[in-house]
Amino acid sequence: MKKDSIGFVWNAALAHTIAYFIAGIFAVTFLGYRERFAEEALATFMRQVDDPMTALGPGLQILRGLVVGAVLLPFRKRITGEKHGYAALALLVAGLSGFSALGPAPGSFEGFVYTTLSLLYHVFGLPELVLYVLLFALVCKLLVEAKKKAVKAAAVAAVVLISLLSLLGYLAATGVLAVPA
Repeated sequence: MKKDSIGFVWNAALAHTIAYFIAGIFAVTFLGYRERFAEEALATFMRQVDDPMTALGPGLQILRGLVVGAVLLPFRKRITGEKHGYAALALLVAGLSGFSALGPAPGSFEGFVYTTLSLLYHVFGLPELVLYVLLFALVCKLLVEAKKKAVKAAAVAAVVLISLLSLLGYLAATGVLAVPA
């Protein structure tokens, strides 16, 4: 793999992790995910907000981000080279990973058709999806077009911080790390 291809995949992984974390914090804070996930309709298949794996999730997103970057690699020239390439990226990500996800996730077409969840459950996560998609495209653009190494260094530092916070959250949720009352 060429150096510019590796850079594109890495930038996408950083952008995904940062966008995922910010959108997730937004959702938990402003969309009431803690309460929603505890409701009977979601509690049967969604981990609760204080579950150890939920805490570990943001730190693992760098792996998912590498997959996202690798999948987007064939479209790199269109995304980075055309006038509205990052808008196309946002539409592609929203369409394929959000609205038309292959599994019956809440908010997806499959979820609407094949689950018994009410329309409310399919709509309540859409602000998180929109925020994630916009942040992902924006951070990708910033990282790809960054002239200064400080921008990329800041993104790497943010992902390291997210990973450390995630690990600390996991250790606290499993009882390994004592949390002051």
